[in-house]
Amino acid sequence: MGELFLLIVLLATLQQPSTITEQSTSGWCSPAIDNVVGDVTVNCKGVDPRALKRLNALLSQKNQELSEKIREANEWAERYHELEKRLAEAGNDVGLSHQAEESLHEGDLETAGSILDRILKNEEKQVDRIAANHYNRALVFELQFRTVDALPHLEQAYQYRPSNFKYALEYANALLKEGQFAESRKVTDQGLKKLRQLAEDNPSVYLPNLAGFLNNLGILQIRTQELKKAQETYEEAISINRRLAEGNPAYLPALALNLINLGILCEKIQRRRDAEAAYQEALSIYRRLADTNRGAALPGEARVLSNLGVLYQGVQRLKEAQDALKEAIGLYRQLAKDNSALPGLALALDSLGDLCAHTEKPEDAEA
Repeated sequence: MGELFLLIVLLATLQQPSTITEQSTSGWCSPAIDNVVGDVTVNCKGVDPRALKRLNALLSQKNQELSEKIREANEWAERYHELEKRLAEAGNDVGLSHQAEESLHEGDLETAGSILDRILKNEEKQVDRIAANHYNRALVFELQFRTVDALPHLEQAYQYRPSNFKYALEYANALLKEGQFAESRKVTDQGLKKLRQLAEDNPSVYLPNLAGFLNNLGILQIRTQELKKAQETYEEAISINRRLAEGNPAYLPALALNLINLGILCEKIQRRRDAEAAYQEALSIYRRLADTNRGAALPGEARVLSNLGVLYQGVQRLKEAQDALKEAIGLYRQLAKDNSALPGLALALDSLGDLCAHTEKPEDAEA
């Protein structure tokens, strides 16, 4: 089964705090912040340069902010390393699995997928292997950002082995992405029921999976307007990730993103003090992470400061709002060599302009 570090998060826009951030906890990738001209080049630890070239080609087709690119690159690298390991450890069809592994390293995802299709035909009667290879096939589609094509394979893997929480969570996440909320909720609820029982006896193994399923449930509850229940769900996920992060800093990004989600949700239900506390803790985490990986932490820090600025403006704490927005703008300007950071900079400037207009500083607002 193994631990699952991939957590989905829907990223918040700066002026619409009802949007929920999708979560990714891996830290494989970061952009080159300094001396970047034009599109950013994402670098991921341990990824073959040929495959990395394919990743950057796929990302270049997406019109996204830098923080979103990093999130998707981290998810991509997480799946890449997982698939690489699985193919290297393959039992039957070793030759074909090694061919698929080499195609993966080359960034030739189409050939890797075709080889796995051949393996699937050879192993239909072997339940464990067929489930694993359906899952592997789905990962290839997801590396291509083709969730709709991954879904049938994730469904097959889940049906063959519903007790495999990795398969279950990936399937639930894909259903959520495709708007199939009822089916995603069914898979999520079944996983939560089993995981709560297992985590009582073996928390170190099952708590990360439990946090992942809770994140899914929180997003689903928001989509179905169960806002108070969503708050309880996120608070439980935060409690778990805080506990995990005490022993392993790798869980800090997951904790920060959970806190952002909670802050956005609390704003939506008019619990602004709770929202501020959540944002402040997330900001503290990003500043701690910046000591070791500033490139990866900077977009999150800027986003939280922008959210705080808008929050403070809404409760007439205008000096604090101005300070937070100015700091966010400064961080976004450091990132602005990458075009994908420009929307965040524009929105922060717009928020600051609105604040200046309301404080009777028309010249500052115009600037």
